[in-house]
Amino acid sequence: MAMKHYRFADISFTLDARYPWLEEQCREYETEPGAKSIRIAVTEEEIDRENVFKEAYSRGYLESLAVYRKISEAVLDYDAFLFHCSAVAVDGEAYLFTAPSGTGKSTHTRLWRERFGERAVMINDDKPLIRMEEGTFYVYGTPWNGKHHLSVNQKAPVKAICLLERKDKLCTADFACGSISGAVPPDLPAAE
Repeated sequence: MAMKHYRFADISFTLDARYPWLEEQCREYETEPGAKSIRIAVTEEEIDRENVFKEAYSRGYLESLAVYRKISEAVLDYDAFLFHCSAVAVDGEAYLFTAPSGTGKSTHTRLWRERFGERAVMINDDKPLIRMEEGTFYVYGTPWNGKHHLSVNQKAPVKAICLLERKDKLCTADFACGSISGAVPPDLPAAE
C-alpha cells in the first residue's frame, strides 16, 4: 500500500492507495505532507461495495470511487461539498452546468470552450468540489473528472449555476422574478 499526500479544494489529504490507478489519477494534485492532513484509506469490502452494477471494472477504478466517497464526506467539515456538474471558467469566473448524466453537460461546456477559446478553462467535467471561503463559493478541479478526463488543479469563484434539461429544440426562458443579465458573459449570443 502506497501512502502519498495530496491537496483537493485546498485541503490536505494522505491517501493510502492499494492499487496504482489512484496514484496515477491523482498525480497532478500531489503535494508535500501538510501539518494537518486527513488520512483516507479504504478496505477491500468498501471497494467491493462500489461495484453496484457488477460490471467488470478494475479494482483500482473501484478503489478510486471508494476513496472519493470518503473525501466527499470529509470535506463537509471544511465548508466544501462534491457537486455533480461540468464547470468551465470564462475570464476567471466559473459557470457550473448540472443535470442528470447523459443530458449534455460536457457538450455544453465544450461549446463554451469553443466559443470563448483561450478565455475559457475547463475546471472539471464531472465531480468538482465546491467550497465556501470568506462568503464566496469556489469550484475546484479534482482528478475525478469524468469520461473525458478534463480538469485542472485550479479554483475559480462561482458566477452561476445552470440547470440543464434535455429538450427536442433549443429554447431559453425568461426569468420574471430576477435578472440574470450579469451572470452570463456579455458576448454570449442569446438563443433564438
